[in-house]
Amino acid sequence: MAGARVECLLCERTFNRDEIERGLLDVYTLVCSYCYKALQERPYAASCFGKPTVLLPSGERTAVGYSLTAPECQRWCPDRFVCRKVVYGDSD
Repeated sequence: MAGARVECLLCERTFNRDEIERGLLDVYTLVCSYCYKALQERPYAASCFGKPTVLLPSGERTAVGYSLTAPECQRWCPDRFVCRKVVYGDSD
């Protein structure tokens, strides 16, 4: 359908096919890059998105962010694939 637009679930901004292909909207989560950027900029207490987990030398967590081993990050978070890519710079 020509001119079809897809809406971000968070901000309701709409994106056309070209914008989606440029990565402005994730087609799996339907969340746009602007909303992900805003989530990443929020403090750890408000949003863990796009932040690494910070550990003390003793192994104690001081700030909870993305973790390769946390069940929340591996199974339950709908943004887990985008978050991992932001934190680690990969898509695997």
